[in-house]
Amino acid sequence: PQPVLRVPGVRKPGGAAPQPWAVPRRAAGPAGYDPGAAPGRPSNPPVLRVKKIVRIANGQGFWGDWLEAPVRLIEQGPIDYLALDYLAEITMSIVQKQKQADPNLGYARDFPPLMARIARQIRANNVKVVANAGGVNPQACAAEVRRLAPDLKVAIVTGDDLYDRLNTLLSAGHAMANMETGEPLASIRDRILSANAYIGAFPVAQALATGADVVIAGRCTD
Repeated sequence: PQPVLRVPGVRKPGGAAPQPWAVPRRAAGPAGYDPGAAPGRPSNPPVLRVKKIVRIANGQGFWGDWLEAPVRLIEQGPIDYLALDYLAEITMSIVQKQKQADPNLGYARDFPPLMARIARQIRANNVKVVANAGGVNPQACAAEVRRLAPDLKVAIVTGDDLYDRLNTLLSAGHAMANMETGEPLASIRDRILSANAYIGAFPVAQALATGADVVIAGRCTD
């Protein structure tokens, strides 16, 4: 039998607490709601069926977060995806300065050793890891992961880092004005330490579709 989902009700007039209801399998008939039904409860709700459960765990909230958290998540599971977030605004300025000092840096350096530590569980349990640990140098980060964990298949997502293109974009007439004040970016250009475009989840999904065990991105989203 199909599983039955329990979904939250709609708050009724007068501030009464919302009432949950079970969504049963619906007999033949049009999907939708009956305007004459009792307030807050559909007479003919659409069917919601669970076909697959996907378990997504987040084991990192910032660079410097507790390294045991992702280890415990993958060891104690079960999970399907392990997400790790390393990049705050101040972190972006730090990794840019690191890359300027050494072109082989510019990423979260504790990420590759972490992948080496849990590589066996990643492969054995078919866990996919998605992380923005690449900072402003996903290529170097991926290379270090491959060096420390050669059995892992690694993909990278690039295109978010615009720092080196800012002058070109400004010269081409792109004002990139402040959304709130309208102030053009050129007025603060000398103070900018990093610049990223949020390219979103689709490139990450494409990287996962290659069969990668680990997907490394920069600041592809906030």
